[in-house]
Amino acid sequence: SADTLDELAYDTNAGYILGDRTLSEFTVTVPESVSRLEKGVFDNCSALTSAALPATLTSIGEGAFGGCWMLEEINLSETAVRTIESNAFSMCSSLVSVNLPVTAVQIALDAFSYCDMLTEINAAPQSEYFSTKDGSLCSADGKTLLIYPVGLLAVNNGAFVSPEGIEVIVGGLLNRVFGVQTIEFKEGVKT
Repeated sequence: SADTLDELAYDTNAGYILGDRTLSEFTVTVPESVSRLEKGVFDNCSALTSAALPATLTSIGEGAFGGCWMLEEINLSETAVRTIESNAFSMCSSLVSVNLPVTAVQIALDAFSYCDMLTEINAAPQSEYFSTKDGSLCSADGKTLLIYPVGLLAVNNGAFVSPEGIEVIVGGLLNRVFGVQTIEFKEGVKT
């Protein structure tokens, strides 16, 4: 059976996990009642392939899963995550898709930086804050492009292709998408 995470330091008074950078299990089960994953808690756990997160989780700290390059699967849709901080999943180069919960309110624009295989970030259909177009994370009205998964470059033969209906591309977005060979803006893009 898969290893579970029972030994990680846990502060029962504060209700969150404290960091342990020596973790090398293949799978992790974060205990129920955990509401926050602190900064760098799984930082550079390169052998980590999946993490089961509790429904009580509301926040993923900066770099929490940074450098987990074998992380293939992370299901956020069954959590209560409201906030995903900067570089939370940076360099998770095996991650292909992410399903966000309906509770998501704030996602750092660089939360999924350097995720080379990531081709879709799926907003919950009932989300008041986000939508998904062609795998990209957009504002709820679908007019602002927020995060463009870098794995889409491979799908589009090195081209950055703005989804249909996008009017605004968040500042600096192209600086966070490495390997762009060509850029294709669909009609209607203003900025």
